[in-house]
Amino acid sequence: GHLDLPYEATLSGADFSASFRAVSEPILVMKAGQSEMVDDSALAQLGERQIRLQQFPAALHPVPYDEASCRVIKEFLQA
Repeated sequence: GHLDLPYEATLSGADFSASFRAVSEPILVMKAGQSEMVDDSALAQLGERQIRLQQFPAALHPVPYDEASCRVIKEFLQA
């Protein structure tokens, strides 16, 4: 599934821990390197969850839907 996180302009200071606790499956986080929305505090809320963090260093938010991101999603789903 896909978890859309509500936000206004930034995730900084927002608490999504309840949303993440509701997910029992592994989580794929695709983070744009230039993202101001998904910062270290947002990632820290994942805590001990089984996550795979894939960073796209040159990308702005959101991560582009292209061949590279599709490959990451496919590999995650096949794991």
